[in-house]
Amino acid sequence: MLNTILQKMGFHPTSQTTKYIKYKSPFNPTEKTPSFFTFNGSNGTNWKDYASGEGGDIYKFLMLFHKVSFPEAKKILEDFGVKKDFVKISSRLQNNSNSSFKQQEKSYKILKMQELQNKALVKYLDLRGIKSFTNVNEVYYELKGKRYFAIGFINNSGGLEIRNEYFKGAFGKKDITTIAPTKEKYSLKVFEGFIDYLSYLQLVTAPTKSDYLILNSVSMIDKAKSVLNGKYSLIELYLDNDKAGNEATIKIQQLVAGVKIIDKRSFYQENKDLNDYLLHKKNA
Repeated sequence: MLNTILQKMGFHPTSQTTKYIKYKSPFNPTEKTPSFFTFNGSNGTNWKDYASGEGGDIYKFLMLFHKVSFPEAKKILEDFGVKKDFVKISSRLQNNSNSSFKQQEKSYKILKMQELQNKALVKYLDLRGIKSFTNVNEVYYELKGKRYFAIGFINNSGGLEIRNEYFKGAFGKKDITTIAPTKEKYSLKVFEGFIDYLSYLQLVTAPTKSDYLILNSVSMIDKAKSVLNGKYSLIELYLDNDKAGNEATIKIQQLVAGVKIIDKRSFYQENKDLNDYLLHKKNA
């Protein structure tokens, strides 16, 4: 819905994937590196402006862009032709959205996000055995007054998994990441984190057609229930060889009925995870 409104306002995408659509920021349309992302969400469309650190739902965007109050933003939405039923339902959700996200916003600020090219970050992935990469970005951010850079992996709510040689963390709302390049919905491959997802792509020379689910934490399995029950015929699990991985495997098997589930850890049972297997294979 926000994408339709943005285009009516004269803002057009610079690129898009199955997870997000990218624009030059409506708040700074002369910027060289597009920083504004939209993501599908339960409240129309969620958005994140990685240059300013602002983000939220469609109302938050209209309030900031037009510098108006919430009731005025509702009126603007109706003027765009949005049904009043949607406005009513979304209004009830407004006060409950993004509270944890706003709490974190106080301690960090995303300064810039672009395609991965930083030599130090490329070297970090190389040390992890990963020479080719996709669906990751180069993120420059400020944390407690100091500036850093890291690899960023976007989740379905616009939050970021952050990794570099010295730091592992997350900014914004925690969520799963789905990558769905296929239309057949036959196969789904499940990973605990994006490093394992990239490791899988490094290990296979010709990946079979499949959708991908990156949990970004085994605590997100309940969040992934609708994806796991997305009418796939086959689900392959590439989780860690530890207690949490065992429990996550069992939980997924219990959540999903009538689908063939394969625990792929037998292929790397001597290693702690898929990336560890990749490194041992590389150094063998």
